[in-house]
Amino acid sequence: MTGEDKKAIAEIMVGMQCPKNFHCAETEFGQLCRAKDIGLESYVERQEESLSMCPFAI
Repeated sequence: MTGEDKKAIAEIMVGMQCPKNFHCAETEFGQLCRAKDIGLESYVERQEESLSMCPFAI
């Protein structure tokens, strides 16, 4: 990931809240759950069972 990518991601994160404190970004998106885009602007569908809920998943 380039410095420019990191800067763009940081700008997006400023306008959001995350109960996991953006752990995915801290690991450079190396620890992500499987998800599917279902066509809704702000939500994805989780493709695996997980005890840790993400507010952006339905």
